[in-house]
Amino acid sequence: MKIEEMLQTDGRMVLFAGPCVIESESGARHIAREIKKVTDHLDIDFYFKASWDKANRTKAENYRGPGLEKGLEILQSIKESLGVKIITDIHEPWQAAPVAEVADILQIPAFLCRQTDLLRAAAETGKAVNVKKAQFHNAAHIFDADAVKALETARQEGLAERIGVSIYTPEEAMRALAYPQISVIQIPYNVFDRRLDRCGFFAEAKKKNVRIYARSTLLQGLLTMTPERLPVHMKFAAPYVEKFHSICIRGSISPLRAAVGFVKSHQDIHYLVFGSDNERQLHEYLSIAAETLSPKVVNELNNEFDVVEERLVKVDSPFFCCLSCFPLSSVARFAIKRSMKIMSRYQMARRCCKWPIVYASGLCKPMETGTIRTVHL
Repeated sequence: MKIEEMLQTDGRMVLFAGPCVIESESGARHIAREIKKVTDHLDIDFYFKASWDKANRTKAENYRGPGLEKGLEILQSIKESLGVKIITDIHEPWQAAPVAEVADILQIPAFLCRQTDLLRAAAETGKAVNVKKAQFHNAAHIFDADAVKALETARQEGLAERIGVSIYTPEEAMRALAYPQISVIQIPYNVFDRRLDRCGFFAEAKKKNVRIYARSTLLQGLLTMTPERLPVHMKFAAPYVEKFHSICIRGSISPLRAAVGFVKSHQDIHYLVFGSDNERQLHEYLSIAAETLSPKVVNELNNEFDVVEERLVKVDSPFFCCLSCFPLSSVARFAIKRSMKIMSRYQMARRCCKWPIVYASGLCKPMETGTIRTVHL
């Protein structure tokens, strides 16, 4: 059975949205109410998503949620008072039955998607089950014939539109191109990191009609920092940052616009991927999408940073990647009113040629060690 048949969407867009974790009943209710106002107006099929227990915290003392009994009580109250449908996580097989009494959809966290007993227990409830993305963020995990075959089967059955992989090195990028099933590759690309220009990657990707997503446009924020603000372990990058800012000043352009505009100018990059810390920043990113960086500035940046230290481009390693968080209620309201497409509970995107894709998290406190940012297909 197709998921749209099970959910009876009638062809309407479906939105899973809400806070990362229930911090209070009043807070969760407020977010649900605000999102519902917008989704009712736009005839979007809305499922309120909130976790009653975040069982994947990086520190034992970090807040996890109100627990199963209280959490389900809050979700049931919101469901009845606002008339919204509910989606929430389960982490162990025994939780499936009680959660299914409240939730319309059971969600399996990404890192539990291979737990057979958990998936079986969820399926036996008869409720729809949302298995979160099996995250092949490390390219090495997908360079396996069985993994690629399984993903291709999912694509052929209509469960996914495309198969993609996120890479870090030119070697991984070229290896990904060897698989005809992979039609999307997410790459690191910015003013300082242009390794893929030198290895023939773009020409080969174009030949194979592979869609390219560029992340790390700001090199994890490095390009918008002043030399004085650089963390101790990045002080070696100060001369590069100073040169970059000097070019921006001469071109009468902000570092943010220069960094994003430079990547946008690449004719073989189809989409940009970036995180946002606040609504003001989101506004600014969207305004940049309509601008074109002058060829003079592009050429100057190309020439100035043709060769950089290897440790500089390694800033975009899994160790450094993180995604900042901000309230979904205000951002979701803003995003939908701007006719952006809400792709999942915390992803927002507007897709046009050379427009950015913006990823935003739900209402939660930033994790101390961060969450790796990926393109979820």
